[in-house]
Amino acid sequence: MKNFVFGLILFVLISSQRCADQDYSKLLIKKWVHSYEEDSVDVTTYRPNDYKFPPSRGRRGMEFKPNGEFIRYDIAPSDGELPIYGKWEPVKGKKAVQIRLTQPKAEAYQLEIVSVNENQLRVRKY
Repeated sequence: MKNFVFGLILFVLISSQRCADQDYSKLLIKKWVHSYEEDSVDVTTYRPNDYKFPPSRGRRGMEFKPNGEFIRYDIAPSDGELPIYGKWEPVKGKKAVQIRLTQPKAEAYQLEIVSVNENQLRVRKY
């Protein structure tokens, strides 16, 4: 009986983690702005665009749209946003997304989703 209960608990934990991994892409659908104050050595942190950031001369960002469109926001010379368009899709078997920008000579890259919730996105680029 103990083995059955242990196995059932293990199954539920593994199943819920798989569901969480599959649902991460739904949490990405919004505009995210770089919160560089919260970065670590190899992880970049983003917050929703309505987050109350401290003053800054400009912030990079990115936007995931439900139809697979992607916009990377670089900092324009006037400190505003410079949109760069592309496509995104989840990477099968990984908690990551593939980004392909439409700009000439732009290389595709992947972002590993370190963590994501409604208020914070942490990624590692590779």
